[in-house]
Amino acid sequence: MKGPAASAPVAGRRLTLLGWLVAGESGLLLSSRLWPADRLPTPLPVVLGAGLAACLVLAWFLAARRTRGVDAQWRVAGQVPIGEEVAVGAVLSAPHGSPPLTILATDPGSGRVFDAVRLKALGPATVRPTWTARFPRRGLVRLPPLALACDQPFGLVRAQAPAGDGVEVVVLPPLGAVRKTFAARLQAWHTASAEAPEAGLDELDHLRGYRPGDPPRQVHWRASARAGRLLVAMRQDLVSRRVALLVDVRLAAGKRFERLICAAATAVDALCRDGWIVSLHGSFARSPDGVLGERDDLLALLAVAEPGDEPLGAFLPPGLAALVISPAPVELAVFPVPLVLDLDECERLMQLPRRLR
Repeated sequence: MKGPAASAPVAGRRLTLLGWLVAGESGLLLSSRLWPADRLPTPLPVVLGAGLAACLVLAWFLAARRTRGVDAQWRVAGQVPIGEEVAVGAVLSAPHGSPPLTILATDPGSGRVFDAVRLKALGPATVRPTWTARFPRRGLVRLPPLALACDQPFGLVRAQAPAGDGVEVVVLPPLGAVRKTFAARLQAWHTASAEAPEAGLDELDHLRGYRPGDPPRQVHWRASARAGRLLVAMRQDLVSRRVALLVDVRLAAGKRFERLICAAATAVDALCRDGWIVSLHGSFARSPDGVLGERDDLLALLAVAEPGDEPLGAFLPPGLAALVISPAPVELAVFPVPLVLDLDECERLMQLPRRLR
């Protein structure tokens, strides 16, 4: 999903407010040369006007040279959460020092260029200034190169020039929270329909220390009494905890499509946190066989998903238990029988962010 086009800082020069005042005063003093001789007994005003004009011309040419030899690169994570305030910054290198500078950056939300950080004069150094930004839309966002601005010498002319390279940032989709009924529905379906090459025996696998949020029924009380601390029993699964998540990107657009992606991202987050092995399938996947990866990789793939019109059956993985998230109810005559959750049912099983509704 692409946001509004971002404005790129451009090279250029312009007079500052002080520069305009000096230009006006210089013109006024130089025009005094045309006054009657009795009203201008000395050439001092003309000399002052010429001096001010010379300073203005000198500043016009020198200001553009003050940022030469200074490099600035974006410093931002490759993946950022949507809508949250995150720290971004720059790495500014000045091998030969620099005058006072202003770093210009592009706001990822509005696309406008603004003064991000003002820096004092630097000696030979590398600095890492930081500011904050929000990324309001999921997808791949390209930030144009940073720019450096300087109004030295004299503060009469502000010159700016791009520095470094642009950067691409993946804005992850928003996440909701699953309700208890989601885990129960998923486990009941998976146990009844999924097959595993080596079924577990639901026997004790290992013990680990208690973590806040662990269900009390998983505490191994006898082992805890012997150890003097709470221990949780981790048991083998009845079936392989592998699930293929298929996102049906047909018949959805606008806010409805964003709700679909949010529901899929919420399911990916919950499954990965609960120890499931998840593969992602759909027309947006980079491989016809789906993408098997970690949580962040799968969320990044959902971040760039777009609506499509390919038939859903073309992406069903053969022999794998499939969880299908679709904008509307669908029937799939395949085995193992997929668990199909439409958007209305996702709303009942998950708590999605309000702004998507």
